[in-house]
Amino acid sequence: MSAPTAFSKLGIVLRHARASDLAFILATWKRRMRNVGDRALMTNRVYFDYEGKRIEGILARPEASVAILCQDPDSEHLLGYVVHQMHGPVFVLHFAHIKGVYQRMGLLTQALRLIYPPFLDEEIATTHVTPELAPKLNRYRIKYNPYL
Repeated sequence: MSAPTAFSKLGIVLRHARASDLAFILATWKRRMRNVGDRALMTNRVYFDYEGKRIEGILARPEASVAILCQDPDSEHLLGYVVHQMHGPVFVLHFAHIKGVYQRMGLLTQALRLIYPPFLDEEIATTHVTPELAPKLNRYRIKYNPYL
């Protein structure tokens, strides 16, 4: 993805993340994963301190990329994002978030097909599984591997 690319009938655009997007990414990612799995057993202080550092570590990787979904390439109104990277030959979806009012429109699937055209045709990996993603792992050929 070199330049912002429109990809839906709604005119949604996919662009690279900017520094100004970081607060939204961190807040939504941490909030969404707060009570998933063993994270539910942690105190808020432990979870929010360490999970933020872990997410920032993923975002700082040179091979990691963040695609932002918005309605205009210059907009600061974000609809969602996809954090991903290639790990050797494997496409890794670290985390994706779509705002509630834009869910169930196929935007994430369309974005993933644009980012990684073999999506749905080839197996991919994910490092985070939300309750919404868990039942879809087999259908979308996604393997969970938190260690990538």
